[in-house]
Amino acid sequence: TNQNDDNFHVHIRKIHLQKNGEGDFNNVADDDEDNINEIITLNITEASLNVKPISIKSSTAYTYLPKASAAQFMNAFYRITGKQYTNDGVMLTQSELQSLPTFILQLKGD
Repeated sequence: TNQNDDNFHVHIRKIHLQKNGEGDFNNVADDDEDNINEIITLNITEASLNVKPISIKSSTAYTYLPKASAAQFMNAFYRITGKQYTNDGVMLTQSELQSLPTFILQLKGD
């Protein structure tokens, strides 16, 4: 929902992180034996994800998520990358950059 500014309010259904960040979320095979495209779904209820209105602001690169998702997001990020998530700037090689997970927000329409 657009609130007549550059904020869009959304309802989050699920949050997923996909290993190797490539490929189509819908086309990950169940028989992915090597977990090359492993998807981790955060185990957080829709109610917890939407306690406050969630805004996606089109004029900034930042999106703030509910605190309820923080611990599980950090754990999933570590599981995929082997590194602790930080909001601080980091130096990455091209290979490290390409190995970052894809962050998938599953939204529910009005």
